[in-house]
Amino acid sequence: MYKQKMVFNALAIWFLLHIGFVYGQVNSLYFDGSDDYLTISNSSNQFEATGDFTFEAWVNWSTLYSNSGQMSPLFGGQQYDYVALYNGNKAIRVDAQNGCSGDRNFGSSSSISTGEWIHIAVVRSGSTITWYTNGVSSGTTSCASDWFENGGTMYIGKNTWRSGYFHGYMTNMRYVDGTAVYTSNFTPPSTVSNITNTTFMLVVANSSSYITDTSSNGYTVTAHNSGPIFNSDSDGTLPVELTSFEVLDTRDNSITLHWITESEINNLGFILDRRTPTIDWIEIASFVTDTELQGQGSVSHQTIYTYSDNTVTDDETYDYRIADVDYDGNKVYHSMTIMGVSPGTAVPLSFVLYQNYPNPFNPITTLRYELPKDSFVDVTVYDMLGNVVNNLLNTNQSSGYKSVQWNATNYKGAPVSAGLYLYTIQAGKFRQTKKMVLLK
Repeated sequence: MYKQKMVFNALAIWFLLHIGFVYGQVNSLYFDGSDDYLTISNSSNQFEATGDFTFEAWVNWSTLYSNSGQMSPLFGGQQYDYVALYNGNKAIRVDAQNGCSGDRNFGSSSSISTGEWIHIAVVRSGSTITWYTNGVSSGTTSCASDWFENGGTMYIGKNTWRSGYFHGYMTNMRYVDGTAVYTSNFTPPSTVSNITNTTFMLVVANSSSYITDTSSNGYTVTAHNSGPIFNSDSDGTLPVELTSFEVLDTRDNSITLHWITESEINNLGFILDRRTPTIDWIEIASFVTDTELQGQGSVSHQTIYTYSDNTVTDDETYDYRIADVDYDGNKVYHSMTIMGVSPGTAVPLSFVLYQNYPNPFNPITTLRYELPKDSFVDVTVYDMLGNVVNNLLNTNQSSGYKSVQWNATNYKGAPVSAGLYLYTIQAGKFRQTKKMVLLK
């Protein structure tokens, strides 16, 4: 439910995936979508869940079925009791043999893209099942039925009901019987680790041992037909490694957005979309017409982008998302969205100190920070021995989005030597320190 005239101290900004792992998972398994699958014996109901459980995996679909009745299966039993992508509504579906079932779309959109790593988690806590996409809840349902209760064979990448095979990459699958690992929004893990009551984990080890059961159960996993192919590279890697997407500032009839890439591959530029409570996603800016959205091609260094949306009104709320376009014209939306922002006076949600930009730098860098309330602010630069190099700020400031620059000089105005430095902000009881590198 949207609310009109939201100010920043009331809005929620969700980052829909764990930055740094979205753009490719190393050591994955590739399923060809025609006959590749894995099986695990479940003859003694080892996988039966009568209480809490957790299923999670990193998934990258190469192909989605066009038939709405087909499934793109991830993990499940011989007929019911499964987790799959249901093609009818492009949603992750959970089904239990006792009639407990449900599905949830990916986040706020019913469509998904191929070639994008997505973290899927389905968790039951008590009698409530929650779906998570990239660590963000997309809905719940009531379900107290047993799961995987009838023994038989467990499948990875195949389902015997509504024929279909998984086509794409998969890694870091974990099924936990007895524990609700996640009970609120979370940062998706880059690796899975053994925890109490772990029943099975899919962990790609090496080319000769695709599957590692790191629990104490020692389950045997069997590959069928040609079996999935081991991949040691970051398959499905996207052209742009996006590390932040945030609101920089809001003013009357204006919202300024800010994002940073750590690297780019064949990137022509970005497309910016916007929606309101009554109007679905529309393109509002493109690298074709807006020079500030043009990409860097192929670079391995950090790049900062800023765009001001001046076509907004003060009595409306907006969501934003971005996509990059490569040299072949492929457009890929990042699973990163800013939700519920409105123009007007901007008030941050909390104290924040950002990494300086650029970093490394020579000779000037900018230190950005956020103040949720009026505060006495001190910003000081130290050397690695803890000696004060320069005090950049020591004054009262009103709440808002702030910044200060350092020109690589000491408190006497003399240039300092290249090396590693620390910068610290003290605002009321908030104190935080970060590192920066000066180059010569």
